[in-house]
Amino acid sequence: MLFQFLANPCHGRCRNEELQLCRQLVERFPSGQLMIQHIFKEEVMRVNRIRLAFVVVVVCLLHMPIDGVSAPTGAYSAGMRAGDSINGEDTEQYDIFVARELPWRRQFASGWSLGSLCELSVNVLNRDEEDGLSASLSTDLVLTSPQHKVVYFAGVGVGAMEDSVLGDYDFGGPLFFLSHAGVRLPLSSIFSVAIRLSHQSNGSIYDKNPSLNLAQIELRFTF
Repeated sequence: MLFQFLANPCHGRCRNEELQLCRQLVERFPSGQLMIQHIFKEEVMRVNRIRLAFVVVVVCLLHMPIDGVSAPTGAYSAGMRAGDSINGEDTEQYDIFVARELPWRRQFASGWSLGSLCELSVNVLNRDEEDGLSASLSTDLVLTSPQHKVVYFAGVGVGAMEDSVLGDYDFGGPLFFLSHAGVRLPLSSIFSVAIRLSHQSNGSIYDKNPSLNLAQIELRFTF
């Protein structure tokens, strides 16, 4: 019951027996009070980040042009991403990236278009208050709806970590492969916001092959 209570600190309603159990533990083990406070703080911060991401998406949806936007004229784009792991890895990742459209593109009679781009990203990972660096190179397929109302994308890539051990989590080795997919909402001809889900692992080229699965919010500028 204690772990269920600690994992849901912001529900607002907790059973009396769960609160009583926490009080008994604190009274019996005073040194454990700091640990419980730390767990509460970490979980509340995580929930607040999720709420902030939700607010950003809602605000962007409210400001999204109903009739679409004009097509971007630039071949280059740059931006940033931030997000948390979604499969228990307890790791955050922040990205800065630059991308360039590739020459291949196909336009369909329905108004949809399929293009491609190449992206270079530098990433900061955080786990257990320890930071690590990684870099990746990926290629995306980009499916754009008529009038550029919405953009779907998916891609694969390869990357390397500065250190394959982050906190108490061992990624197995410095090299990794990644795949990702998401949806992007153009808010103007130069600015868009996206939600991206990604997976990375080393493909069993090392003895250990843990994965990192992320949900991220992306801000992108095209120029």
